[in-house]
Amino acid sequence: MSLHVDECGPPSAETFKFENVGDMVKGKILYVDKFVRTSEFTDLEERVAHIVLETDNGEPRSIWPILNTNVHGKGWASRLAKAIGAAARTKGSEVVEVGAMLAVKHDKLIPTDRGHDAKGFVAQYEPPPAPADDDTAAAADEDDGVADDLF
Repeated sequence: MSLHVDECGPPSAETFKFENVGDMVKGKILYVDKFVRTSEFTDLEERVAHIVLETDNGEPRSIWPILNTNVHGKGWASRLAKAIGAAARTKGSEVVEVGAMLAVKHDKLIPTDRGHDAKGFVAQYEPPPAPADDDTAAAADEDDGVADDLF
């Protein structure tokens, strides 16, 4: 039996706040999780991702993209979540995963009819490196009587 370190909770990290156009966070993904919480704005249950990045200066930072604004009805993903998903898809990734590199930038303000502008985002994603092939171990296994072509 084992316990994955992420089951013990996320790494400590301050939330990165995209306060101004041009604000950007980037780094290696250390932690990814998703959960349901009650929105402080709508009192609806929303699905949220928690992503922790190790930034260039070594300081971990959290971002919280909303994946669905209403898990029990017609909800939508936030612009932050959509930008991250689009960036991963352009690299052929089906998942946003630990070990990948992620950069997210607040690039513009978008007028709304709600009395305030919405934040626009762009993102760049680079999947983690593929594990190296270990030809030495495979050759040693063959010498020990292991075959991979019997089925």
